[in-house]
Amino acid sequence: MLKDTIESFATASGQTINHTKSTLTFSKNTGGASRTTFCNIMGMCEGTLNGNYLGLPSLIGRNKREILGFIKDKVVGRNKSWIHKFLSRAGHEILLKNVIQAIPTFAMSVFLLPIELCKDIEKVMNSFWWGCEGDRVRGIRWKSWEILCVPKQFGGMRFGRIREFNIAMLGKQVWRLINQLSSLLARTYKAKYYANNNFFEAHLGSNPSFIWRNILETQSVIKSRSRWRVGDGDSIKVWSDPWLPKSKCPYI
Repeated sequence: MLKDTIESFATASGQTINHTKSTLTFSKNTGGASRTTFCNIMGMCEGTLNGNYLGLPSLIGRNKREILGFIKDKVVGRNKSWIHKFLSRAGHEILLKNVIQAIPTFAMSVFLLPIELCKDIEKVMNSFWWGCEGDRVRGIRWKSWEILCVPKQFGGMRFGRIREFNIAMLGKQVWRLINQLSSLLARTYKAKYYANNNFFEAHLGSNPSFIWRNILETQSVIKSRSRWRVGDGDSIKVWSDPWLPKSKCPYI
């Protein structure tokens, strides 16, 4: 049945499946004989739990920090390649803002990184900024990363906070779910998690996916900074939805 469905999709779309690059993943309850039979039918190999898809882990287990730790490894590796280069302070700033902070961008648009992982990445960037790498690991970090993230007119360097930037990247995905209701992704999430209401009223639900947990973290942020455009008032709840431009109205 599944093979026929895939073949029908290939015929309709004109896209064929590369069986050598495709893998199958089974639950722990699937026996070895059943796995072998199914792989032979589909013409694919069984994948591993450590597989990647488009540079990201295809499966996420309980230890999120260990699985997503490859992001920190990339940041550390890039920093080590710059240790012995004579860079000016402006060069450090450009590399941090345009290179280092861009490394986790793709992953942060899909996953919500653990808080401890975000702190570890920020420590690496702070050490690089103050030159506390390699033989100078005991150097002094004159200011914390929180202060360096403050705008320059207030005494900082306007670096980005990893956690806040992560929330913003996921918020962009959520905004598409809210505004593009006809898309396949929006219809899928609505049918599974908030079939009878909208995203702002959605709950975690039973047995939620890791991606949905990440997306739901942005709910309070988007809700606190959104306002309804009343229009004809057909779908707005005037007593509970924030449809006024200000939080307090002198006429209520």
